[in-house]
Amino acid sequence: MARYPHSNASVACTLVAAMLLAWFGSTAPVRADQDDTQPPDVARISVVSGEAAVKQGEGDAVAAAVNAPLEAGDYISTGDDGRMEIELDPNNVVRAGADTQVRFTQLDGQADTVQLAQGTVELRVLQQDDDHVTVQTPSADVVPDESGAYLISVDANGMTEVTARSGSADINTPAGSQTIDPGRTMQITGAANNAQYQFIDEVAASDFDRWNDQRDQTLLADAGPPNVDNTITGAQDLDQYGEWHNVSGYGEVWQPNDVASDWTPYSQGAWVYENYYGPTWVASEPWGWAPYHYGTWAFIGNSWAWVPPSRPVYAPAMVAFFGFGGNGWGVGAGFGNVGWVPLAPGERLRPWWGNTSVTNVYQQNVTINNYRNSKNGFVGVPVTRWQQGSFTTITRLHPQSTGSAHIIAGRFPVAPTTANYRYTNRPVGSTVRVPAQPQRPQTITGQAPAQTQWHRFNEPNSSTPPARSYQHVQHVQTTSWQHFSQARTSAPIRTTYAQPRYPQQSIQQPRYVQPARYQPAPQQQTRYQPAPQQQTRYQPAPQQQTRYQQAYQPRAYQARPAQPARSQPSSNRGSPGSRPHGPGKP
Repeated sequence: MARYPHSNASVACTLVAAMLLAWFGSTAPVRADQDDTQPPDVARISVVSGEAAVKQGEGDAVAAAVNAPLEAGDYISTGDDGRMEIELDPNNVVRAGADTQVRFTQLDGQADTVQLAQGTVELRVLQQDDDHVTVQTPSADVVPDESGAYLISVDANGMTEVTARSGSADINTPAGSQTIDPGRTMQITGAANNAQYQFIDEVAASDFDRWNDQRDQTLLADAGPPNVDNTITGAQDLDQYGEWHNVSGYGEVWQPNDVASDWTPYSQGAWVYENYYGPTWVASEPWGWAPYHYGTWAFIGNSWAWVPPSRPVYAPAMVAFFGFGGNGWGVGAGFGNVGWVPLAPGERLRPWWGNTSVTNVYQQNVTINNYRNSKNGFVGVPVTRWQQGSFTTITRLHPQSTGSAHIIAGRFPVAPTTANYRYTNRPVGSTVRVPAQPQRPQTITGQAPAQTQWHRFNEPNSSTPPARSYQHVQHVQTTSWQHFSQARTSAPIRTTYAQPRYPQQSIQQPRYVQPARYQPAPQQQTRYQPAPQQQTRYQPAPQQQTRYQQAYQPRAYQARPAQPARSQPSSNRGSPGSRPHGPGKP
């Protein structure tokens, strides 16, 4: 997907600059179909059930919410009754069961990597594509060879159990590889460089398996609208929540059902700060991913309609921000209110994230009246409520009464508070164990149970077929693993790519830090430094072993129905966020 580039075009206007933050932004507007150095990719939380939490890198854990984005380095944790579904892209889904801890170490749309420290996940590959997902455990890497459902567990002793409900996968270790075929279960124990394995009867199904089946049926039942690029995550949700209409001048547009007569886009949800993208819209509507991170909105007749993009480019939101009120730039943000308006087709997006060169400027010549949706879609909140993370009441604004409102170009000039990193006001559940701060790791040595059928990966075993060759992911030998909720070492995110995706910027950007007032912003951003190839992995602490209580009835997975011809996806797999479902695709 295309990214947002920098432009050196001058603007005939008076600029009032206020260097409030230590990072900087571009004043030049850019179109969503232009290319730029690729920002980090993102994943989407599509389902949350029970107690679950998200931890942004080394930040605080917050309660999880549907439509929240995940970046590389983020963690998810579930409680005793918790479940989550994370869409890496439209074809690859990770589902976490109860009492599970997962870290997303690489998200780039080519070789996504997920670390499982404890509990159970299902990796569901709905359709094989260019994104090869790897699930790492203390003992091995699990790499699917084809579409299918792969159940992966790590128990209290650090033993890995892999079940291929459908499809086949390679189980890779530094010592060698094995292939697991449909309907089989493999147990793996020991450190990755000296792991042993055995095949056992396929484990029986649990309630988690049945929930996975239901989610599969929901996802496979909807092939997605034919006029929407099939690389856009969340587009499959739209049919059940709205209707498609062909409108002259716009083509096929989507209109949501069950919204109030005075409803406007970007009015039900919250602005949440992400490490790289800054203010990101997290919608309350269940369908609120694709229409808020891709494409634009048009007010047609007496209702709103979403206009899909011709090229999918992810953005944290497709809006223009405005500041108005207050006594100028001398105090705080320089204005008393923050307003925003959804972009209409053809209007330019002014990024507030990524590689930029000028700090917080307030463009006087670009007013709210320059935007076609301002009459019906201009909304906002006071700066004080913004910093409190209070978006329950978003006020409808009228351009006539906010004539002093001028667009905010460049980095967003309101410093975030702790509240701005929360997706919801709910506290983290009491049964959710969240990652601790980095400390020296404990070393736990897993031992194989006293049985005779265990084999080493570097020993020949006539009872199992040879592993298929796989060149996308290389297992990184590590020293030890432990639970994310225990003290751990600060291990860098692994960034080994088949082809470098972010040559000039770091996947992880520092959080927003406000320097001393009027301190000049640095003129150059730190360039991307490759992460070390060796990293400390996380050793599971003792936990109760996963139990499967009911007999499993093999499920029949139907091939995904052929989809009608659609617009061809961009050759660049996900711009402003890397993948279509990722960050910012208009």
